[in-house]
Amino acid sequence: MLKLDAINTCLRYVGETPIPDGVDLDSLDSLHQARIIDSIIDSKSKEVQTGGLWFNVEDWEFLPDANNRIGVPPNVLELETDGGIILRGGSLYDTVNKTYEFTDKVSALVTWEWDFEELPQSVASLITYLSAQQAQILFIGDTTTDRELQRQIDLASLAVKREDIRQHKPNLISGNRLVNRSSKPSPVI
Repeated sequence: MLKLDAINTCLRYVGETPIPDGVDLDSLDSLHQARIIDSIIDSKSKEVQTGGLWFNVEDWEFLPDANNRIGVPPNVLELETDGGIILRGGSLYDTVNKTYEFTDKVSALVTWEWDFEELPQSVASLITYLSAQQAQILFIGDTTTDRELQRQIDLASLAVKREDIRQHKPNLISGNRLVNRSSKPSPVI
């Protein structure tokens, strides 16, 4: 889904005319509803993706640079290591040894932030409806429209959850944190 399509969907829910193709959002006034909706979409996109779904979570290895530091790309939303290593100021930090210096690679489970246009359709739809709801509350506050948007959000959320389950293919033997502790021990939270 194109971001302009999402913005136009949101504009329709607040009773405004859609932005025609080819119009640069940056050329609009900073208080134009389309510009505000654009920032709402960015915020909702980050919020939804931070939860981690099938398309943006993966095991990753970070290697130290020539200065023995490990920089982390800005599109990393979250990372989880086996312990003691956190993201701080764009770099990995070892809380046990109190240092930014690493001599070995660090493995982590990383949640990446994708651009809106790269998102799976179901996720883009969910973000669009969440954004439309927030814009509608901000600009109009109509309870009937809010109920309709909530129904759309529920349907889109269900589609995302179904796809996440379909992609992960969970079962009782593998993929279950409690059962799988013998092959890959990790703390149960």
